[in-house]
Amino acid sequence: MNNQFFVITGIPRTGTTYASAFLNSQDNVVCLEFPFFQFLGNHSGSKLNILIANTEQYFRRANLDFPLKERVHNSRDLLDRIISAVKEMYGVEYVGFKQTRLNHLQIVHLHKLNVKVIYMTRNINSLLFSYLNRIDHDIFSATSNLKEQLDSKKIIEGIKNNNSLIIDIEEFSRDEISKFLQIALQEPEILYYSLGKSVFPYEINSIKKANYVESSINDIDFSDGLDFLKYNVKNRFFIHHCKFKLKQYFKKYF
Repeated sequence: MNNQFFVITGIPRTGTTYASAFLNSQDNVVCLEFPFFQFLGNHSGSKLNILIANTEQYFRRANLDFPLKERVHNSRDLLDRIISAVKEMYGVEYVGFKQTRLNHLQIVHLHKLNVKVIYMTRNINSLLFSYLNRIDHDIFSATSNLKEQLDSKKIIEGIKNNNSLIIDIEEFSRDEISKFLQIALQEPEILYYSLGKSVFPYEINSIKKANYVESSINDIDFSDGLDFLKYNVKNRFFIHHCKFKLKQYFKKYF
């Protein structure tokens, strides 16, 4: 892998955190949850000062020294300094960033910079149950948020090239990622997340089966996005609060 950094993205509950922790737990890799994309705009002046202050706070929350020791001229220069400092701090050769919800245009921009992007995905049933288990036990609230998964399918179609790897969390493959990033990877005994590398073991949460499953949805297949919509429109309260969203669904998908 010759690129300076790689990126993990996808919508929440698709395994971005697990993928990041897996790579962050390799001997020669650091993968940080960090809003790196805003640094690519070559910002200067007051915007640069805000980014410097936010970055300093980010490292200090983890009880780490702020890596910037020399003056920088713009935000991209700042990102390069952060990457170099992190490599030195952890004694690694490769650095990656996890930032969820990157859109199609942002990913295309990364491709133009020759940055490799791992886009995590998940089948809509598992995504729903994960959301119910970890975020919100309300089935109506959960399904309303699945629109993001439907939108992500269009992103996937638009980013398929040699600089993107689309991975379903249920089919997570060390060998596939290793080949894509051109980095030798092992199966780590302990996972570490972000700046907690080699310090704080990470408890996996992204791929757990849902403990909370409404009996009324056990036999519903949400795979095509239409069934969960039909399920919700039976609920008048849901229609009252999501009328606009439902209209958009029908226009865009059906």
